[in-house]
This record gives sequence, C-alpha cells and structure tokens, in this order.
Amino acid sequence: MPWTQDLSILLTVANIVLLAVLFVIYLKNYRGLKSNFTLGLLLFAGIFLLRDVGLAVYHMMDMGFYYTQSARGDIMIHAAQLVAFLILLKITWK
Repeated sequence: MPWTQDLSILLTVANIVLLAVLFVIYLKNYRGLKSNFTLGLLLFAGIFLLRDVGLAVYHMMDMGFYYTQSARGDIMIHAAQLVAFLILLKITWK
C-alpha cells in the first residue's frame, strides 16, 4: 500500500472520529432542545459521518493505481475537511 493511501486513510479516520464526537454532541443537544437548527447540525454530521465511513472502506481496498495518479488532491481534500471539522468542534464545544 503506498504511503499516500496510508495518509488518506489516516485523515479519513481522523475525520470519522471528529464527526462521531460532533454527532454525539448534537444528538444530546437535540434531545434537550428539539430545535430545527440542532436537527440540521445532527443531520449534517450524520451524513458526513456515513460518507467518511464509506470512504474509509473504499480507501482500504487495494487502490494502488488510483493513489499513484491522484493522491495529492485527495489528501488535500481530506486535510481541508479535517481543519474545517476541528474548527466546527472547537466552536461547538464552547
């Protein structure tokens, strides 16, 4: 497995962890508040969580050819998502 595939999997797993934390926070908030905004945040985190779990499974398959062709762009997208989810988690945690 090329190192680029390993890095992509690592970034995806990090995104999954952050999204799972966000999902749990939003679920607890929704149970208490029952607001549409909190429901929207819950759905947002849930959809991205499902997407990233599916993506992690996809990345763990033998995709050596793919990662020799377009790994940099994929890694940049995962890294940008990680930064965005970290910012969202920091704001949410307060």
